[in-house]
Amino acid sequence: MFDGGGLPMVVGHEYENKGFAFLRFATVEQAKRACTSLKNPVVNGKQCGVTSSQDSDTLFLGNICKTWTKEALKEKLKYYGVENIEDLTLIEDSNNGGMNPGFAFLEFSSRSDAMDAFKHLQKRDVVFGVDRAVKVSFADSFIDPGDEIMGQVKTVFVDGLPASWDEDRIRQLFKKYGEIEKIELARNMPSARRNDFGFVTFDSHDAAVTCAKSINNEELGEGENNGK
Repeated sequence: MFDGGGLPMVVGHEYENKGFAFLRFATVEQAKRACTSLKNPVVNGKQCGVTSSQDSDTLFLGNICKTWTKEALKEKLKYYGVENIEDLTLIEDSNNGGMNPGFAFLEFSSRSDAMDAFKHLQKRDVVFGVDRAVKVSFADSFIDPGDEIMGQVKTVFVDGLPASWDEDRIRQLFKKYGEIEKIELARNMPSARRNDFGFVTFDSHDAAVTCAKSINNEELGEGENNGK
């Protein structure tokens, strides 16, 4: 089902493994089946986590207390041993008392740092202010973070935005999918390391899903760029 060349064990300078490895399967379908059947496997007496690998350096973090600020989340991540974060995106909803939507994105400078953070966050006792364990997966993963989490999502992440696009241009393109509550552009986020992405928040989950399905890997506007 997988070849030997696809089984690297990530090691440090002292040639000790860092607690995770990669398995490469012949097909995506086989990888999906493996991820489904190997949930929370026990290896050498330790419970492990499994997720798909798509060379992403960004993690999705779900089941976060909605009243938490970015600073509070950073402190808790540090407590769990996650510190090498390049950027943390936690949207605050000004129409809902400044609360966040219950999820965040963590961007790292390398795949190795992202995998190391993923390993730390896979432990059962990792919680972020709620009575449920954190949901963590790679942002480009085919693994669904869960219906309970995704059913609350009303925000669409749009990547590859041209520098000339402002909020009015984006609103004109996206309003056909539903009522827009908020638009946030990376260029207005002091901590963002890139300025070519943004978030569009709708008034309903259905509108966000319709938008995401319509624009995913399709050309936006007049062929200026692709959104996903």
